[in-house]
Amino acid sequence: MILAIAGIFGAVLILPTLLPKLGAIAIEHLLAWHIVVPASEALLPIPSSGAGFDAARLLIGLGVLVVVVSVVRARARSRAQA
Repeated sequence: MILAIAGIFGAVLILPTLLPKLGAIAIEHLLAWHIVVPASEALLPIPSSGAGFDAARLLIGLGVLVVVVSVVRARARSRAQA
């Protein structure tokens, strides 16, 4: 019980300082891997990140979402029939 309280207390103190740094590192990697574009080139910017998505990346993301939803629905239907 004491460890749980200490963990929560530590998270409350440490996470606010770590999250901006981790977010900045993640955005740098996403930009380097061309997953997102700089905010100046973005059609849909991600607030307070300096990055965003252009039309091509939005369409690819939408396509991936449609495929995932289709697979999940097909599996749910096959389980319901079984």
